Amino acid sequence: MPATDAHASVSGPQANGQVATGCAVCPHPWTEHDAIAARYCNATATGLKGRGCVCTQQKPG
Repeated sequence: MPATDAHASVSGPQANGQVATGCAVCPHPWTEHDAIAARYCNATATGLKGRGCVCTQQKPG
């Protein structure tokens, strides 16, 4: 299977003036995606399917 460099992400301004890059598929910032979540969201965006999200929710501890 060929690899892709596409990112299912969108950018938008934050209150502090910086630009945040979020995922176009799930509600998490792109930087919080691990390898599995990034591949899943890229495949979801490429296939135009609404499948929810597989991002891990790491809790500070």
